[in-house]
Amino acid sequence: RLLDRLGGGVLAGPQRINFSMGPLEKTGGPLDVALAQRDQFFAIEYRDPRTGQVQVQFTRDGRFIPNAQGELVTPAGHRVLDPMDQPIVLAPDAEAQIDPAGRIIQNGVEVARLQVAQVTDLDALVKQGENRFTLKNPQARQVLPNPTVHAGFLEGSAVDPIDALMKLIAATKAVSGNARMIQYHDLLMDRAINTLGRVA
Repeated sequence: RLLDRLGGGVLAGPQRINFSMGPLEKTGGPLDVALAQRDQFFAIEYRDPRTGQVQVQFTRDGRFIPNAQGELVTPAGHRVLDPMDQPIVLAPDAEAQIDPAGRIIQNGVEVARLQVAQVTDLDALVKQGENRFTLKNPQARQVLPNPTVHAGFLEGSAVDPIDALMKLIAATKAVSGNARMIQYHDLLMDRAINTLGRVA
């Protein structure tokens, strides 16, 4: 009974991602676009460089550019997808522009449309780096038929440097406190087993 009341030790708390929206920064770029809500993401194609396996991933980074093949890609080179999960290919001889409905216009004609997906469960997103996420539950993705985006804008960082510094200091203090708690718990377990639990 005594050992049961002491518990099994300390555990690390869960990690969470802050999906708060950052400030909008006007760039005027024809292919720059920002999302309107915190639970919305652009769909991109990720190809594993080791296995060649292709996977649909998600990003909020709307800095899109055409590559040498005329495909719309992210700065890291990942192809941007349309609502049917197909790569978006632009005509090489015409300037492209994204409108507030996510449509890509060339010579006054819609040639493609960005896929804007709403994620119903943000906890299902797994961070991959390079502003990319995967979904543990594919059912949490809902492709919006009529999205609204901010054309000519980019979403800035939602991190306040001063606030982040204060939280870092608080986290450092919490780590020190938890380290002492682990030492106290080890001491209690040692006493319980080697002293109180000793049978005469």
